[in-house]
Amino acid sequence: MDMLEVGNGLTNAEERAHFSLWAMMDSPLILGNDLRNMNDSTRLTLTNKDIIALNQDTLGIQAIRYMGGTKVEVYIKPLVNAEWAVLFLNRSEAPVTYEFHWKMQYFEDDVNKLKADFGKADYGWRNLWTGMTGTTAKGFRQTIPAHDVVVLRLKRLS
Repeated sequence: MDMLEVGNGLTNAEERAHFSLWAMMDSPLILGNDLRNMNDSTRLTLTNKDIIALNQDTLGIQAIRYMGGTKVEVYIKPLVNAEWAVLFLNRSEAPVTYEFHWKMQYFEDDVNKLKADFGKADYGWRNLWTGMTGTTAKGFRQTIPAHDVVVLRLKRLS
């Protein structure tokens, strides 16, 4: 993936989604907008240090699409220190209330042999756009606006 289109006519939700996907895929964060005429929302999106950290993670592994075929796609990315990033992308034209049952999930990166079994271990998570926190001890349920994302960073608790 090449140049970012953040700041070039996308909605705020689409900018968050676009930037988050680029970061999850370890794509170069090359700006394609006019920096002199950037609005505050675009500036906040492009300077989100938590999202940039996903892109700059020293493990250097791209995200993989974990689930698709529905209105919401799920991407996972292994990170250093046995952490994970999880991105929920609403590809539809309307908000979607999405439920993700952690205890039924098993992540595995076949190439790098990294795994997370949420049925056996609990993780704390933090939403990298809102700061909201929670754990995988109970299911995740959130309404995701059209064309928007939820990006969580997970750290093992047990």
